[in-house]
Amino acid sequence: MLTLYLNVPQRYLLLQLLPKQGSIQTISQLRDATKKIRPSSSEEIELGIDIQPTGAVTWNREKGLVLRPVVVSEKALKMIVESMKELDKKESLPVHEEIQALWDQIVEGKSFEPTKEAAVDN
Repeated sequence: MLTLYLNVPQRYLLLQLLPKQGSIQTISQLRDATKKIRPSSSEEIELGIDIQPTGAVTWNREKGLVLRPVVVSEKALKMIVESMKELDKKESLPVHEEIQALWDQIVEGKSFEPTKEAAVDN
């Protein structure tokens, strides 16, 4: 298991970057990764996350930008890296202010642990 440090916008962006199809094994790994990346019900309440019927997501701006640990399996991380590299190769990564931070941490493997003041433990 590996720990990523992600804020709310990064978590929802990462969900969009996950593969959209694959083998039955991939689907199982995707389901597990999605559960870990998507904010829990208690986090949604704590962070003021509101999902509109249109799919738009809003959150408490101040609380949502705090980095939180998200633990994923090595297999899930490998799948995420492969997906991001494939999107990059196709020049299909979304234009989003958080994409570079995700790329650095996930694909480049740059360690990013927030300071104690900036981090929140789940």
